[in-house]
Amino acid sequence: MKKMLGSLLVLAFAAGAAEKPLLDFGAANVAAQIIPNGKDGVSYQVVTGPRGKALEVTCTPSGNHFPGVTLKPVAGPWNLADCGKVEAEVTNLSENKLTICLRVDNEGDWQLNAWNAENAYIPAGTTATVRVFFGYSFGNRGYKLDPAKISQVLVFTEKPKQPVKFRIEAVRGAGQTGDKPAGMVDRVKPAGGVLLEPGVTPVEARGAQATKADGGMQLVFPAGGKEQGVLFKCKEGTLTDLSAYTQAEFVLRNPGAQPVRVLCRVENKWARKDANCVSAGATLAAGAEQVVIVPFRTGAVWDGSDKKSGEKFGSDDVFGVSVGVEQATAEQVLVVKSIKATVGPATVLPAWVGQRPPVEGNWTKTFEDHFDGATLDLTRWTLPEKDIASIWDGNGINVARNAGLTNGCLYLKCEKPAQVEVSDPKLKARKYVSTVVTTFDKFAQRYGYFEARTKVPDVLGMWPAFWMMPDRGQGNGDYWGRQDTKHGGMEIDIMEQLARFGPYRYNIAAHWDGYQKDHKSLGTEHVYCMPDKDGFVTTGLLWEPGKLTFYCNGAIVGIWQNERVGSVPGYLMFTLPTGGWGTYGNIDDAKLPAYFLVDYVRVWQNAVWADKK
Repeated sequence: MKKMLGSLLVLAFAAGAAEKPLLDFGAANVAAQIIPNGKDGVSYQVVTGPRGKALEVTCTPSGNHFPGVTLKPVAGPWNLADCGKVEAEVTNLSENKLTICLRVDNEGDWQLNAWNAENAYIPAGTTATVRVFFGYSFGNRGYKLDPAKISQVLVFTEKPKQPVKFRIEAVRGAGQTGDKPAGMVDRVKPAGGVLLEPGVTPVEARGAQATKADGGMQLVFPAGGKEQGVLFKCKEGTLTDLSAYTQAEFVLRNPGAQPVRVLCRVENKWARKDANCVSAGATLAAGAEQVVIVPFRTGAVWDGSDKKSGEKFGSDDVFGVSVGVEQATAEQVLVVKSIKATVGPATVLPAWVGQRPPVEGNWTKTFEDHFDGATLDLTRWTLPEKDIASIWDGNGINVARNAGLTNGCLYLKCEKPAQVEVSDPKLKARKYVSTVVTTFDKFAQRYGYFEARTKVPDVLGMWPAFWMMPDRGQGNGDYWGRQDTKHGGMEIDIMEQLARFGPYRYNIAAHWDGYQKDHKSLGTEHVYCMPDKDGFVTTGLLWEPGKLTFYCNGAIVGIWQNERVGSVPGYLMFTLPTGGWGTYGNIDDAKLPAYFLVDYVRVWQNAVWADKK
């Protein structure tokens, strides 16, 4: 429910849109279509409202986390293939503002994400329309729901602290195929990375003028202008997704007789307000043509104690590219020959990477595996003892057979078999098979330097990660108790990547104090990287008492210094579930199986921390 409570309220019904009522609350058999959510805390009755027969729902405090009702079709699914959304008109009969969630389902386990949902925050005594657009959830792109197979509609509220009441006036299919929420944009991957098509790409003047000329765009900057530039924008209703690239190349020519100082930028929508952009400057000599490269990684280091620190630019959320010049005393002319997104050269790692920790000290290597054997060394690594449900995605199963060694690497494989073969019949509804490789019960360490060289799969819907969880050791409770993130325990995500980021960006984070109401976390999902010549990225964590320092290819990308930094020994984990935040279950099945590769893992301990409690 927490995930389902946070979006926008839309009040106006689109004029002229077709309506398809899903049920008639005045029908004799309507009771068969209404099911209370859960066993406790929900009652309902059909009443006569201002607009005719309606359904009045009362929710009282209980253990029910989704108090409300589920509405079912009479026979077979509702076919809303000619509609673009489902709407529910709801009146808040309570004394305070009420959050109402509308969820629309396809057949199957809801934990497999086969639903779309939206919230409305309805003031006391007022009526509002909650809308769910097919393919969208909570203002973002969501699960690709099949409108022709709507199996049920849920209307519910938050777990109440006192009795609340609302009235469902109507539920209907509405709109037209392809409708989307107001303000929602499509992210477009440009063919060949081309960001400027002269005469086609929309132009926004920022104190300068642009015209098509010389095979590109000619920019004229007037004398004395304080803000001089031109923005080449995305087409209306779209953003540009550059997650497949690491930089933008601007090919510029100065036809004038004087040097020109230029500034090239790649911008997110609000770049001019909060600097969510990347940029590079250059001085073009008179008559010269030059390539100006704007890398997406700026080298900014994220600091967990400073919310303004780190990279802010999102390569999958580009609003436009701009070219500007410094204030000129005379009119200046510049020709933009081309603008194109590209992939930069492979990273060359510092010599110390893989050989020693990044700081001086009395270090001892405590764990190492370079996976050169025929089979995985189970004295070091732990695999699933039986087929188990994935706790991270609700969609997969973890099995030992999907881990192995190949060409000197550990691999984790995620696949979608035609028929899932599992020992537990309860797992047959799950579609994807993957694995988990950890050092649980084999190796754990408090503090030190932890490093791995990995290659992530470029398959939409994958969620590979290299991370650590606390382990208090045998005699300290069951499996879950041993790795409780409270009382000095901490989850540390050294490299966590969503495939929608593209292969050149990942997340780092720390989580502590459990995963419920006391859960706390911090991190950044804007760590940009360039793989080495073999396509691998080397990530590391220097864990000191009260301090975490994250490394990527030998460079510091994040730090957090705080007395709450974990003090419980941690074990190593490599995982490859599907999903992840913002993915909504959309997986590119055609590219499966996907493989997450680990070339080596190495851990060092400093003598000054070896026995530290």
